[in-house]
Amino acid sequence: MCTRCAGVGSGVGILLLGGATFLSVASLAVGMWVRASLAASGDNHSVSINYGFGPLGAWSEATVNGKSEGGHVATADIEDKWLEVAVPLNPSGHSDVTGQSTERLLSDVMNMMIAGVVAGGAGAILAIPLVIQQLCGGLSGLPTGVRVSAVLAALLATACAALNAASFGLIYESSLRDSFISGWNHGSTKIGDETVSLVAGNTDAMNAAAGAAGFALLAAIVIVITSCCCGSSKSEDSVKSALLKS
Repeated sequence: MCTRCAGVGSGVGILLLGGATFLSVASLAVGMWVRASLAASGDNHSVSINYGFGPLGAWSEATVNGKSEGGHVATADIEDKWLEVAVPLNPSGHSDVTGQSTERLLSDVMNMMIAGVVAGGAGAILAIPLVIQQLCGGLSGLPTGVRVSAVLAALLATACAALNAASFGLIYESSLRDSFISGWNHGSTKIGDETVSLVAGNTDAMNAAAGAAGFALLAAIVIVITSCCCGSSKSEDSVKSALLKS
């Protein structure tokens, strides 16, 4: 494969890692990773209540006939305000779900997601010299500094993937999520002229963390392939040049 094609491949790697970083930021910023929604609608009114949690804390939002108001308890305050959020967050009453364990879980996930964002962004920046060298450096091979930056970029991309996957896994396998889903996910029913539904599950924000992990891992693979398998070293080029001249 020519160095220009390798440069295009490396550029794709940067785009993938940039996409992973964007998904990580969006996943963290949106808020709720697991949400329960109660909706009731009739001829003259509609009521919607959402409650959920994510790395940044617990949220509630009520909408009655188009008018909304909500609240937020930050992760750092969950243990102190556990009496306020215990019933919504732990409706099944799991004994191992406490204010302390919930705050620790969400804090760990928040810190890992922030670290994933930093790793993804730094990896994308470190991969830029690889693209420039391969697109503009001709067939002279990759300088040692560029190879080192490419290796670091691949390692950071792998770290980004691992941190996002671990964040998703911690929430998905937690007793907190199990209690929340089993306590609030009851489907929908018809009561007279009204339709009432109470459902709970993962949000797109949580799924975005899994997507970010996949993008980052693919970026790491692409960067490794284009840096190690495409473009020869300077010593190899010197040998080839000498053979051609002879």
